[in-house]
Amino acid sequence: MKYLNFRLIFILCGVFFIMLSTSWFFGAENMTVNSTKNIAEDALFMGVGTHQMVGLGFLLFAIMNLSVLRLDDESAKKMLVGTGTALIFLVLLMIKNKFTGHPHGFYDDFTFGNIKFGSGPPLPVVIFLAILCLSSFYFSIFKKG
Repeated sequence: MKYLNFRLIFILCGVFFIMLSTSWFFGAENMTVNSTKNIAEDALFMGVGTHQMVGLGFLLFAIMNLSVLRLDDESAKKMLVGTGTALIFLVLLMIKNKFTGHPHGFYDDFTFGNIKFGSGPPLPVVIFLAILCLSSFYFSIFKKG
């Protein structure tokens, strides 16, 4: 338990967002083509650019998480509250996409009974981010040093 501290949460968040950033940046065309049927070339260009900019935003978030490792404990805990808040919004958006699907029905995955599952991120990714979110709040509020 002595190695389990808030700096580990920053490292895990940084590594995860580096992986997310590279997948959004290099998979931008694939994500755009798969999300819309019969996309025009101009719209494809705009969608790829948008996905790549989101990927760069994730990279900035990763750099921010990895650059606070040398902060004092109180400042790092305040940063961890901000990280947890950002992760709450990300987890809620992922859960919404997983269970509601696309509004135009372009890429619905499957229906199980009355529950329609959309094509959000894989469930292990959502669970991992939820654990990071909860642990960031736990370490920022309850842990000492």
